Amino acid sequence: MTRDSLEFLFDVMAERFADPSSSDNPDAPQKESQFLNLIFFMGKLFSKHENREINEVDMTLQLIKAALIYKGVDLGNIFAEDNEDNFKKP
Repeated sequence: MTRDSLEFLFDVMAERFADPSSSDNPDAPQKESQFLNLIFFMGKLFSKHENREINEVDMTLQLIKAALIYKGVDLGNIFAEDNEDNFKKP
């Protein structure tokens, strides 16, 4: 799928909301931001059975993350791409 196609789909599926930071001046035109409702989009993309499986995986990942945070594990050690110190050259 091309980037143009993805941008078109985002424009079609996205909801538009007024940016709250632009409400300081009521006379100024309000800036709109676009957001994509992932639950709605996933409902259109996947079947109910697939959504249930995705939710189970998501819940498992949430529990793992909560356990790691509870134990005080530095998540930078797990996600090595965010921590370049893990890639020191000998």
